[in-house]
Amino acid sequence: MNDKIPPVHWARSHFTCRANSDCLLNNMCEVFNSKLEHGRDKPTITYLEYIRVYLMKRHCIVQKEIDKCKMTSMMFDQYVVNLKEETCSCRYWEITRIICRHGFCAIWEHIQNGEKAQQPEYWVGRPKKKRRRAIDEPTNQSTNLPRKFLTVTYSKCHNKGHSSRTCKGQGGQVR
Repeated sequence: MNDKIPPVHWARSHFTCRANSDCLLNNMCEVFNSKLEHGRDKPTITYLEYIRVYLMKRHCIVQKEIDKCKMTSMMFDQYVVNLKEETCSCRYWEITRIICRHGFCAIWEHIQNGEKAQQPEYWVGRPKKKRRRAIDEPTNQSTNLPRKFLTVTYSKCHNKGHSSRTCKGQGGQVR
């Protein structure tokens, strides 16, 4: 690379852990958009079909290239995984905040050995929508009873135990 541009801007080894993407290029959408430019004058359904055909062709081309390559890996590559801190020495987990394959292997190894470990779904699941309360924080439990324990009173006939759907025209007290 050029000496004028520091490696912090282009080399993954110099990225900070604050980055949230492992993609070094940000023009991927521009490339995709340029490929789809020819179908923009078409109606929506035809345009979606154009995109589908393009993606299918693209996947076939990429798969043919993958099939040409021999996939090999170093047998003695070792990475340090810390499940408590959610880190791995490959740094993929820190950079993307998505668990890496080494982390999955470590979790699977724990499960296979009968050790306590979260299921893999825990690591890729949705975050909880409800915020976690502090231990000393009071809960907001209302004193209202759920609707199934309440006695319903219909406002027109003032009889208890039914509503507008179940009222058969029984007369009640008229106010």
